[in-house]
Amino acid sequence: MVKLKGPIMSLEAHGSIGKILTFSERGSGSQTRKYTKPIKAPSAKQRAQRRLTEFLVAQWQNMTEIQKDVYEDAAKATGKQIAGYHYFLREAQRDLYTHTGLCAYIHCNEIIDGKALDISGQGNHATLKPTFPGDAPTLTASRTKYLSKGLLFNGSSDYAIVSDSPAFSFEGSFSIIITLKPTTVELNKVILTKTQAEFYNSTGWRLGPDKYIANKICLRIAKGIQYDSWASGKIPFTAGNWYHILAVYDDVEKELRIRSQFDVGSPTDMTGYDASNLTSDKVLTIGKRGLAAGDYYNGIIDEICIYNRVISNAEYVTRNNFWNKK
Repeated sequence: MVKLKGPIMSLEAHGSIGKILTFSERGSGSQTRKYTKPIKAPSAKQRAQRRLTEFLVAQWQNMTEIQKDVYEDAAKATGKQIAGYHYFLREAQRDLYTHTGLCAYIHCNEIIDGKALDISGQGNHATLKPTFPGDAPTLTASRTKYLSKGLLFNGSSDYAIVSDSPAFSFEGSFSIIITLKPTTVELNKVILTKTQAEFYNSTGWRLGPDKYIANKICLRIAKGIQYDSWASGKIPFTAGNWYHILAVYDDVEKELRIRSQFDVGSPTDMTGYDASNLTSDKVLTIGKRGLAAGDYYNGIIDEICIYNRVISNAEYVTRNNFWNKK
């Protein structure tokens, strides 16, 4: 915003233009001088809020016309001159769970009281374990300055947990989007697990490299010993590389799908699978196979997003474009 007196760049000019340029005149009025104001770095919360806005933009851009029309009609019903897009942004920011299906967004940019905060509005904060701050994941630089920080896991003892909440009690489709950089890649060193205790002979899902699929990252789901299935990407999960992972269980198409910025994996047929009670009453463990197991993840985890809906490949690609910002 311009706040300037006198013609710009003239001797009489004084005031400011925007956030970075200021003019001021000496008492004699014979000269002017200018200087650049320092730009204040955005806070961790501000960075996360910007990312949330990008998520909403990606969702809107990949909605069907029928879905957009719902918000266009609602905008008209307000009697105000507001576009459906802006109405969606406003309402979604007020209630992310209802309008976007977002169950948790742990941005990993800051630690407060031993927790990595969830800003989805659902209160699914990740408590750093086993003892904070002595033995617990620590903040480290993420992939870019834009993404800011991530959580570094040591691969031997530290992890995080998120208690179960009503937001995780969805029955049917769900999606996970997460940023990763493994320091080492070892079989069964699990990234995320949502089970009662340990994955084997249990009910829930897990994300990570698997012993049955070389070192490829996979999404695996199970219902006790009744069903055990997985989907994997095509590109090996390699130490030292950054990954932007999308993992989906699609209860409509009855498929498991997983992809990264490098590849699109082949879907796994889930015809006949019953997703009821798959995720309810189970702890979400980050950086470990389960509460009763070892197999600690070694590397960086960032930008953990869990949805109770399908994130399409098209929406993922749009989000990946934002993710690539420097």
